[in-house]
Amino acid sequence: YASKHPDAGGEKMLSRAVREMERHHLSTYFTVEWNDREKNITAVRKDKVERERRYAGYWVLRTDLEERSAAEIISIYKGLWRIEHTFREIKSSLDVRPVRHRRSDRVAAHIWICVLAHLIERIAEIDVRRMQERNSPDRQLPAITAESVFSSFGSIVLSEHAVKGDSARRWFTATELTGWHSSVADALGIGKEVFTAENTVQFV
Repeated sequence: YASKHPDAGGEKMLSRAVREMERHHLSTYFTVEWNDREKNITAVRKDKVERERRYAGYWVLRTDLEERSAAEIISIYKGLWRIEHTFREIKSSLDVRPVRHRRSDRVAAHIWICVLAHLIERIAEIDVRRMQERNSPDRQLPAITAESVFSSFGSIVLSEHAVKGDSARRWFTATELTGWHSSVADALGIGKEVFTAENTVQFV
C-alpha cells in the first residue's frame, strides 16, 4: 500500500496496517506504530515469535479440571467432536425436524425427546462396545453404532399361528435369540425373558 500511495499520511497507513494485521491474524507478532524517519509502521515482536516457534506443532490444552489426569483431559478433548456430531445425528437419524408445533413448550418437549433418544443411543453404543472388549480383548473389533445394534433385533419377530376353521386354537412363537442378541441384551440390562412369546403377547 505504501509503495502505491507514497503520499499517504502516516495515520492512514497505520490504520490500513492494523486492518491487514487483524485480517491475517498477525497483530500478535508485530508492534504497529508509525516511524516517520524510516517511513516504517511495523516492528517484529521477537519474544512472541520465539514463543510461537518453541511451541510450533504442539497443542497445549488448558483446563480447570485439576482432579483429572492428563490422559483423561486428552480423552475428553478428543471427544468434543461428538458434541458437534450430535447435532447432525439428531437432525438426521432421529429426525428432529420438521418440528410441526407452534407452542414453545411443545417445541422444547420435541427437542428434549430427541436429545433423550440420542442419549439412549450413546449408552447402548458404549455398553455394547464394552461388552465386545470384555469378550474379545485381543481382537480389533469394528466400530459399533446404536443403529446397527437396534436394527439387528429386526430379525426377532413374533409369529401368530392358528388352525384353520378353529379360532380357539391360536398360539404365538418368538424367534429364538442368537448368541449375539443374548450378549447385547445382557450388556444393556434387558432381561431375555422379554423376548419370549408369553411376555410379548401381553403387549400385542
